[in-house]
Amino acid sequence: MIKLTLVELFFLSLPLVIFLGYRKFLVVHKKMEGADFSPVPYHKLFVAGGVVALAAFFILALSNKKITDQKYVPAYMEDGKLIPGGFERREQTTKKDVP
Repeated sequence: MIKLTLVELFFLSLPLVIFLGYRKFLVVHKKMEGADFSPVPYHKLFVAGGVVALAAFFILALSNKKITDQKYVPAYMEDGKLIPGGFERREQTTKKDVP
């Protein structure tokens, strides 16, 4: 879970990092002159970060393995021991199994 969170934060901050790198490039090459230059276009960075993070979310969601053929079994007690929960394969139901 933390891996997915870190990936999302990376993609959300990617436009800001690109902008800061571009701004540093402009400062070094002294091309930042004129009144049209916006020091920090927050709204553009926010929208770009949201679009990139949303795209990354869909890519991660579609690339993960599907667990639709599995069911969750919660943790339970057996002979005084705690058996951890987890996912198990579903039994294949046929038409004659269903009433």
